[in-house]
Amino acid sequence: MQHLTGSAVSGNASDVTPDGSVIVGGVADLHGVSKPFRWTAAGGLVTFDDLPGGRDSAGARAVSSNGRWLVGTGSSVSDTGRRESQAARWNEFGEVEGLGFLPGEDLFGSGRYSYAYDVSDDGRIVVGVAYTSGYDNSEHAVLWTPEWGFRTIESVLLDYGVDIHAEGWLRLEAAIGISGDGRTISGYGSIQGLGTQGWVVTLPVPAPTTVAPLAALGLAAARRRR
Repeated sequence: MQHLTGSAVSGNASDVTPDGSVIVGGVADLHGVSKPFRWTAAGGLVTFDDLPGGRDSAGARAVSSNGRWLVGTGSSVSDTGRRESQAARWNEFGEVEGLGFLPGEDLFGSGRYSYAYDVSDDGRIVVGVAYTSGYDNSEHAVLWTPEWGFRTIESVLLDYGVDIHAEGWLRLEAAIGISGDGRTISGYGSIQGLGTQGWVVTLPVPAPTTVAPLAALGLAAARRRR
């Protein structure tokens, strides 16, 4: 077992590749500087930078099964100078990219944020949760691709001809996991009369890059374990 060394005083490991060769998480020091890390047996623990202009308040939540991509949350500054939490993606060399936010203006003064919770094997599909006050003032399960940026899972399903409200769902609140091929996504949300429930959906092809309605998929629900 390898412990944290140097100026790091606390840390947590949040994910590991299937073969155990890569571990990711976050470390922090006494000054409140928090950074994501990537650990390998050969290279040890290597920390990565926050987003440009961030306040060194970042961490990795998940790693792709091949160990090449990390996703999590970084900090950024809005055009008005507001500090924001923004979903981020790092490659294995530490290069960082902010994934942005749901569209919409800050209508209620409560800002916006996005968090990345998991990533496909090729790094091109990221899932998580996002909030923008001008986007109906609610948290949403979201999916990110380079072509579209962040979209709600609900809107992605509509592209495939599935209306979650017709199946009793009020809202899909967070997307927590995605399969390596980018087709199967799981999370939790609210369903009429049943409260918070888990959900899983399997797309016939990976997340669409063009709007092409297909046959209805169905949205499977399972009671969320507490």
